Amino acid sequence: SNMTAAVCCALSLKFSAEQLQDNISKFHGINRRMQQHFFSTDNHQHSIAIFDDYAHHPVEIRVTLNAFLQSQVARQFSKTYLIFEPHRAQRLMQHYTGFCSAFKGVDYLYLLAPFQPCSTQIEEIDLNRLASDIFKHSLCPCRVLPTNEKARQVMSENKKHGAFIFMGAGSVSHLAQEIAGDWRRSEGL
Repeated sequence: SNMTAAVCCALSLKFSAEQLQDNISKFHGINRRMQQHFFSTDNHQHSIAIFDDYAHHPVEIRVTLNAFLQSQVARQFSKTYLIFEPHRAQRLMQHYTGFCSAFKGVDYLYLLAPFQPCSTQIEEIDLNRLASDIFKHSLCPCRVLPTNEKARQVMSENKKHGAFIFMGAGSVSHLAQEIAGDWRRSEGL
C-alpha cells in the first residue's frame, strides 16, 4: 500500500519511530477522495452523509462508485445519491457514451451544468438529453439542476437518509461543503 511505501522511505531516511507515529496519526486521507464533510445518524439508526470526490472521467467515476458501493461504509446507508458536475463540455462530449453508463448502482443522480473555467467558451450541452441517456444506460433516475443555488435548494428539501456523493473536478467541492454546512446548522451542530 501507499502507507507501507511511505514508511519504508521514511525509515530509509532515518526518521524515528516516534516521528513516523506522530505523522501517521495526523494523516486523515487525501482531500477530495471520498472525503466526508457531514455524517449524522438519527434515533432509528438511519445514517446520512456527504462525501466529496474528484472523479470526473467516466472510468474513474465507475471505479470510485464500485469501490464505494462494495465497501463496509456504504452498508450504513439506505440509498446512494450522486451529485455530478461534468468537467468541461468538450470532455463531456468526447466521452459521452462512457458518462451515460458510468453511474450504475446509484439510486439517484443529480446532474449539474459542466464546470467551465472563465477563459473558455461554454459549449451548449443538452443536459436533459444527457439525463435521459444516463437513465437509459445506467438505470438510475436523473434530474438536471441548472445552478448551484437550485442544487442547494433541492438538497435542503430532499435531505434523506443515504450517502450523498458530490463528484467532479470543478466547483462541486465548494457546493458539497456549503450543503454540509447548511445541514450542520439545521441540526444545530
